[in-house]
Amino acid sequence: MFKGVKKRNRINKLVKEDGVVVEEEREIHGLVTNFYKNLFSSCAGTRFDELLAKVQPKVTAMMNQFLLREITNEEVKLALDGMGGFEGAGSGWNACSLL
Repeated sequence: MFKGVKKRNRINKLVKEDGVVVEEEREIHGLVTNFYKNLFSSCAGTRFDELLAKVQPKVTAMMNQFLLREITNEEVKLALDGMGGFEGAGSGWNACSLL
């Protein structure tokens, strides 16, 4: 081997799931692309109700009632006051000036 010459690893052929050998670069590219598309996509199916029936709730009825109640203006003001003086970059106003 000569110095300065890098060996390139190449995929010359792949075998598809059905046993067919793929050797053309375009077909290899498509096979690899589809493999990773399928690998990172969801295949959860359509039985969502069955799946959700197995999930134990973490929010109680009382907690949910509290979360869904009407929020008062005073609560919003108290929360905004607690954030400090955050301002939009160069906007000239802050969230507290809206109330």
